[in-house]
Amino acid sequence: MRTLFKLAVASALLTGIGIGQAQAQMKPEDAIKYRKGLMQTIKYQFGPLAGFAKGDVPYGENVIKRANILAAIAPLQAEVFPAGSDKGDTKAKPEAWTKEADFKAAIKAFADAAAKLPEAAKSADALKAAVNDVGKTCKGCHDPFRAE
Repeated sequence: MRTLFKLAVASALLTGIGIGQAQAQMKPEDAIKYRKGLMQTIKYQFGPLAGFAKGDVPYGENVIKRANILAAIAPLQAEVFPAGSDKGDTKAKPEAWTKEADFKAAIKAFADAAAKLPEAAKSADALKAAVNDVGKTCKGCHDPFRAE
């Protein structure tokens, strides 16, 4: 488990470094594709966690693994909304760029809540509470900044 977590963190860090360097060169349509891929990855990790919080998925290695991976990749969201990626095939509302401080605060709230998942995953009750907190931050960003 620790090896998987370390690999996920290393991958996230290397990806983050690459994103920072590539953003200046990244075309808006590529940024949107990357953003969509990241959002699908976040959704894939969060699905079993949400199922666990609802009582549909048992506490165990799968949800613990998802908690660790989600914590590792959550900070990448801050990198996938570069200037110019507000046009095209995106569900991001213009407010993500026009209310940039609020948007960045919402993304940070998600990353901060997700960062608590690995520690919380040590017990089922703590993990359930932490997953619910992460879910609130998802809603806190999707409602004002994502078009349906």
